[in-house]
Amino acid sequence: MTKTIQDWLGDDVTSFIKTTDNTATVERIFEKTGYCPRRFKISMSKVDCFGLRPEAMVICTDITERFKAEEKINHQMEIINSSNDAMLSISLDGAIFFANSSASELYGYPTEELLARSIYDLTPAHLKDEMLQVLKEVKDACHVVRLETVRCNRKGHEFPVSDSYSPIVSNDRTTAVSLVSRDISERKESELALSTSHAKLRTILDETVNALSMTLEKRDQYTAGHQQKVACISHAIGLDLGLDQDTLDSIHIAAVLHDIGKICIPMAILSKPSALSVSEAGLVRNHPETGLDIIKDIPFPYPVGDFIHQHHERIDGSGYPEGLKGDAISLGARIIAVADVLEAMGAHRPYRPALGLEAALDELKTYSGIKYDPNVCSALFGIVDQGVITAQKGELVLCQSR
Repeated sequence: MTKTIQDWLGDDVTSFIKTTDNTATVERIFEKTGYCPRRFKISMSKVDCFGLRPEAMVICTDITERFKAEEKINHQMEIINSSNDAMLSISLDGAIFFANSSASELYGYPTEELLARSIYDLTPAHLKDEMLQVLKEVKDACHVVRLETVRCNRKGHEFPVSDSYSPIVSNDRTTAVSLVSRDISERKESELALSTSHAKLRTILDETVNALSMTLEKRDQYTAGHQQKVACISHAIGLDLGLDQDTLDSIHIAAVLHDIGKICIPMAILSKPSALSVSEAGLVRNHPETGLDIIKDIPFPYPVGDFIHQHHERIDGSGYPEGLKGDAISLGARIIAVADVLEAMGAHRPYRPALGLEAALDELKTYSGIKYDPNVCSALFGIVDQGVITAQKGELVLCQSR
């Protein structure tokens, strides 16, 4: 109130009065020391001053807050339109009422045309029900729904997307849905290539393991198939114990290779039909350590070496090579130990005929909780009762596991 209109808007008013226009509108910022600048809309109208020179009526409307809100909205729109993700706003019946530039680019429609479309136009026919269920879930549960699915563009080309659907809430109820959609074609292609690569590597690994196992079995006809049978029995026990796939894989590999250290034992000792001398027995007892030495530099993704090294340990400490006890012995080694005993006693050896399934089970029942892990033994007894392991003509037979 300490200034006249001329101090602030004099030039604008003077210029307006000189024009032939009857009205004009401008925006101006008013600044005063110690106060934040304020933005005003200035509406000017000429008035008849009793035939004297033209004068003007000026209405100043403070639009500072509205301007800040518009700036904020414009800034948000800049962010939305600069996003690489497609952003859509969808009514509950699927009609699209907002789309950013990335959505237009992703789906191949001009923005104006996209706004005349429905989300169902971007959804392959076989996924219409999925889309319907997603919108219903967002509306009813009022929470974010995320999924990976497939969408189609204007030309009908289908591509994978990662979608995130969020409720737009008004008066405590969902009135529309906000969708952020990302094309994940490149990621899916990379995942497929990686999966194919892993499958090839796994095939190479399995073939390498089998080749190592076959090397020993070709050398010693009496143990031909022993390692594979131990691997199958160990796998069946692991399944019964509910072990995860990685652990099952590691146990299988270790079981297939558990006697690989015997490749360094002379055939005369391996096939000797009589009792071994103390020195000969010592050579045989070294095979877990030799086996570990053979495979220690192979970068297995599992603790295969530990299982091979410990498969002759016993939970009472009576085993070898280190006399480990209880849980100091890895679970994989405890499983292989039980499977090894069952297969060894059930098969023919140079120094004795096969003892049979019942004799092997009696051995395990007698020493369950003493030499052998009781939980592992219990799992073995269970799969035998189920017929997964049987005896035919004195030989162990493994049926298809569950």
